[in-house]
Amino acid sequence: MLQGMLRHLLVSAAILIVSAGPVPGQEPGDDEIAKSVEGLGSAEYAEREQAEQSLLLAGERALPRLEEAAVSGDPEVSFRASELLKFLRWGLSRDLVWRVGRELEGFDDAKGPGRVALVDRAVQQVGRDALPFLRAVVLREEDPQVVSRAIRSALEIADSGLESWLVGRVDGGGAPPVIYEALAERAAQGAIPHEVVLRFTRFLLDGPGKFQAPGVYPVWFSVLFEARRPDLVRELLRAGGFEVLAADSGCAFRVVRMLILRHERDLAWDLTTLVLDRDPGVDDAGVLARAFMHSGEIERAVELAERMVPPDTPLLAELYREALDADKELGLKREDFRQTCEAAPDEPQAWVNELHILVRALLYYGEGEEALELCKENEDLLLPRSSTALFLGAAVAAGKIEIAREWAGKIDRSSSDKPDWDLEFALEVADRWADREGPVRRDARDEFRGTIKAAENAERESRAGDALLWYAGVSHSYMDLPISLREEIERRIAYLVRVPGAVEEALRLVDRTNEEAWADLDEETRKFLEDSEREWNRALAEMEQIVGPFARELEVARRISSKAWIRHVAGDSAGAAREMEPLLAARPSPEERLDAAWYLCSAGSSERALLVLAPLLDPARWPDEGALPEPGQPPAKEELFHSPSEVELRVAHSLGALAERARGDTKLADGHLRALSEGESATIAVAAAYLAARGIDGAALREVERLGAPALDRNGPWDGYRNSPWDVQAYLLARRGDLDGAARSLAHSLTRERDSRHGRTERVRRVRVFEWRGRAALARGDREKAVAALRRAVGLDPLRWEVALLLAELLRDAEPERAARFARLAAEELRRRATEAPLDPGVPAGLARVLTILGRDEEARNAARRSEELAGEGAPRPSLQVETDPGLPQEQRDGGNE
Repeated sequence: MLQGMLRHLLVSAAILIVSAGPVPGQEPGDDEIAKSVEGLGSAEYAEREQAEQSLLLAGERALPRLEEAAVSGDPEVSFRASELLKFLRWGLSRDLVWRVGRELEGFDDAKGPGRVALVDRAVQQVGRDALPFLRAVVLREEDPQVVSRAIRSALEIADSGLESWLVGRVDGGGAPPVIYEALAERAAQGAIPHEVVLRFTRFLLDGPGKFQAPGVYPVWFSVLFEARRPDLVRELLRAGGFEVLAADSGCAFRVVRMLILRHERDLAWDLTTLVLDRDPGVDDAGVLARAFMHSGEIERAVELAERMVPPDTPLLAELYREALDADKELGLKREDFRQTCEAAPDEPQAWVNELHILVRALLYYGEGEEALELCKENEDLLLPRSSTALFLGAAVAAGKIEIAREWAGKIDRSSSDKPDWDLEFALEVADRWADREGPVRRDARDEFRGTIKAAENAERESRAGDALLWYAGVSHSYMDLPISLREEIERRIAYLVRVPGAVEEALRLVDRTNEEAWADLDEETRKFLEDSEREWNRALAEMEQIVGPFARELEVARRISSKAWIRHVAGDSAGAAREMEPLLAARPSPEERLDAAWYLCSAGSSERALLVLAPLLDPARWPDEGALPEPGQPPAKEELFHSPSEVELRVAHSLGALAERARGDTKLADGHLRALSEGESATIAVAAAYLAARGIDGAALREVERLGAPALDRNGPWDGYRNSPWDVQAYLLARRGDLDGAARSLAHSLTRERDSRHGRTERVRRVRVFEWRGRAALARGDREKAVAALRRAVGLDPLRWEVALLLAELLRDAEPERAARFARLAAEELRRRATEAPLDPGVPAGLARVLTILGRDEEARNAARRSEELAGEGAPRPSLQVETDPGLPQEQRDGGNE
C-alpha cells in the first residue's frame, strides 16, 4: 500500500511540474507521442517519468494512443496510461488541481451527482480558468445532467467559444440530446448560423439514430422554422419524432403550438391526438384547445375539449359559443337550469340567475320562441329584476309584432354611459314595426352616414345618376368600408347602372363645380359634411403652402379618378382605362397607377398594364416617402403624392402577376407572387382588403392566409381598421361560393369582438354566419339543418327579409302558420324598403313571392309586373374579362376563373 501511495505522489508531482498548458514550441509531435507511450514501460524509472511528462505536454493529441495503452498487457504501461487519461481526458492542469482541490483528480471515478458537484466547485473557485475542464466535459461526458451543468456554467463565464465545442461534439457522433438542444438554443440566439442546424438535421435523418429526448424538438424546430425549412420539421416528425414527443406531453404541446402558429395544423392535430390517445386526462389539453381555437381551427378545438377526461364544462361552453354551436351550448345551459330547479323546486328565487343566463343564451342564438315562452312562464320572477328588455328582445326574436310593440312602450329609453346594444336593436325593430322614429343606429354606417343618406335620398327621388355617384364614391374606399356595407352598396350599384342614363348622368355630375355640388345637398347631409370638412381643413392647414400650388391639379386628378371608377362599376373597364390616360401621361401617383393597371387588366390590355406598373415594381425610382420640400420650393408631383408604400408595392406585384398571366407568361407571374413573401402583418391585411375590393379574390386570399394566428387576431397592428383579415377572408370565400368556409371564418372573427363597443357588429356577423350555414345546408340538401340555421338568423335580425322569405317558402307546406308569420315579417320590411330603394327590382320581386305565400294573388301579380319593369329598364354593360385570380394554384388557374 505504501508503495502504491508513493507511486501516486510521484505521478502527482510529475503533473504539478507541468504548467497549465504546454509551452509553445515544446509540444511533441506524433512520432514523439508514440515513442513516449512506449517509454511508459521502460525499465528505467527516469525514462518512464520523462515519457509521462512528454505525454502531458502533448495534451489531447495523446489521448488516442493512451487509450490503446490503457488496455495493454503490460501492467506498468496500463497503469501509467490510465492515470494520465484521468487528467488529459478532462482537461485538468496543475493550477486547476492546486486551486480547486485534490478531489478534482477523482473526477474520472466519480458518478453523476459527484461530477456535477465538482463542475460547480471548479467554476466557483477559478472562474474562467475552468474553461478547459468544462470544454473536456462537454466533449466527452455522457451523463446529460453533467453536460447540461457544464454548458450552463460555460455560458455564465464566457460570451463565446462554446459553439465550437458543441459542433465538435456533434461532428464526433454519438452526442447526447442535451448537446443538440444547446446547439439549437445557440443558433436561436444567433451565435451559430442556421446552416449548422440544417446540416446536422440532415445528419440525423440520414444517420442511424434520431433525437431520443423530447425536450430537443421544440428548440430545434424553432430554428428550422426561422431558417424557412418546414420540410425538415415534417421529416423529423415522421421519422420518429411523433413517438418520442408523445411520451412527454409538455414538450409535445410546445411543438403543437409552434406548428399551429406556422400553419402546420394537420401535423399539430396528428401529434395532439397521439398524445391524447395515450393520456386522455393530460392537464394541458384545455390550453391546447384554446390554441386551436385562436388559429381558426374551432371544430378541432371543440373535438379536443370533448375528448378531455374529465370534461371541462366551462371550457366546452366557451368553445361552443366561439363556434356558434347553438345546440350544444344551449344544451349545457338548459341542463344547468334544470339541475338548479330540481335542487330547489320550491325556491324560485334561488334559480332566477340561471333563468336569466338561459334566456340571454337563447336570445344570443336567435331562439326567440323558446325565450318568449320562458319569459311568460316566469314573468313574476323576471319583471321585478328589471328584465323588461328580455321580454322585448324575446318578442322581437320570435317575430311577434304586436307583443314587441306593446313591450317597447314599457322600456325606459333614458340614455346611459354604457349602451345596451341588444336593447337598442330590439327597440329599433319594434319602432319600425310601429312606424315611429327609433333610436339612431350606432353601427359601421355612422362614418358614411352623410354619404349614404344623400345616396338613399337621391334613389328615393329617382335621381339614379346622383345616387350612383354617391354609392360609387363610398365603394372606392377599400380600407375603411365595412364588408357588410360593401356588399349592400355593390347590390345598389348593380341596380342603378342598369337604369338608362344613370351612368351618363353620374359622369356629368362629377364635372360640377364644388359650389354647385354643395348647393345640391340636402340640409342633413350638408351639416354632416360640414363637421367632417372642418376636421379635414384643420389637418391640412400645415400643408397649405405645399398643396396650394397643386390644388387645381389635385382636383383634376380627383375628377378623372371618379369618372374612371364610375365606368368601372358600370362594367366598362375599357372606358375606365381610357379615362385614366390623361393622368398616366402626367406622372401619376402610385394610387392612380394601381387603379389604371387594374382597369387595363380587366379590359385585357395586359401589356399596357405592365408598362403602367413598371415604376412601382422598381422602388429605387421613387424618393423616400414623406420627403417633401420646404415651403416655397415647388415639389415634383410624385413627391407630393408620396412614394409607393409597402401596401402599394404588394398590390402592384399582384397586378403584375395578373397582367403576366393574362398574356400567358405564368413563369414571370409566379415570380411576381414570390416577391410577396415578406411584409408586416398590417401591410398584408390592408393589401388583402384592397385586392378584395378590386375583385382579385385569389391574391387577396393568398395575402390573408399568409398572416396566420395570432396575427389574424383582432388585436393585431391593424386594430384601427374596420375589417379584420378574418372578415375579408369570409367575404372572399362567400363570394366564391364556399359558404361553410365563410361561416367558419366569420365565426372566428367573433372571438375578437367581445367588447361592448362592437355589439352591433357582432350581431351582424352572427346573422351572417347562420344565414351562410343555412344556405350551405340547403345546397347540400339538408333541409332540417337549413331551417334551423335560417330560423336563428331571422331571430337575430327580423329585418333580414331575404332569409325570412326563404324560410316562409321552405315551411309553406309543412308548417303553414309559422310560414305565414315569416312571410309577414318579410312583407313589413319590404314595404319599408320600397320607399328607400324605389329603383331596386329585387324589392317588388320579393314582395310578389311574399304575397303569394299569404294568398294575396292579385297584389302578387302587380308586384311581379313592377319588378319586371324595373329589371327591363337596362341591361348590364359589356366588359372584357380576363383571369382575375392570380392567387389560385396552377391546376385551378389552367381551368379558368372560378
